[in-house]
Amino acid sequence: MLNNIVWCSEVSEKVAELLIVNGAYLVHYDKPKTDWVLWSNGIRCPVYLNCRYIYGKNRAFNTVVSFMENMIASSFYDYDIFVGLSTAGIPLAAAMALRFNKPFAYVRSAQKDHGIGKLVEGDPGKNLRALIIDDTLASGMSVVNAVNALKTEFNIKTTGVATIAGMSEFGFENVWDNFKINSITVRVLTDYKSLEKVATKKDLMKQEQADKLNQFYKAPTNFIW
Repeated sequence: MLNNIVWCSEVSEKVAELLIVNGAYLVHYDKPKTDWVLWSNGIRCPVYLNCRYIYGKNRAFNTVVSFMENMIASSFYDYDIFVGLSTAGIPLAAAMALRFNKPFAYVRSAQKDHGIGKLVEGDPGKNLRALIIDDTLASGMSVVNAVNALKTEFNIKTTGVATIAGMSEFGFENVWDNFKINSITVRVLTDYKSLEKVATKKDLMKQEQADKLNQFYKAPTNFIW
């Protein structure tokens, strides 16, 4: 499990509010449990974050991009290229590449059924150091797959991961441990705690629901709703 991945607590709440105000954070307590969000490991959760909802809203997207620029400038130093993850990480990584005047590439979620069959697009140079950009970090599997593709196809070493939100490292400890073993720095603008706090203030969920959600995150595999 990783600790202290949130870049700035004050910014974390600002970004959480921005996501909630723009409808990116959905609370499904009023729906049947069978309609709750299904995680990749088969666990259902009553809340769902989709950062893509802010991409079409110029002011919100620009605000997030500015926050991410500041986070990267103060947290990451040893990288040569920005790499976005398909699909939500691509516009963020492209924006960062423009702001920092560095090259850009992206990693597909699956190989095309035609062409040369590579996952890494953009023809990056070999032997570079990558800073991976995505919208959310939950299970971490998409990042691990990208790290492996970058290494295999271009001998690119991943040194960092930056995302808008870190939803939960709980229940996925073996994947997150992979980041520590490979000395990959992880930073996020906001996390599930800030989203719970702001959602409670805005009456999207009751305090007892937020408390129960927090208990769930600590042990999702064995939790009974």
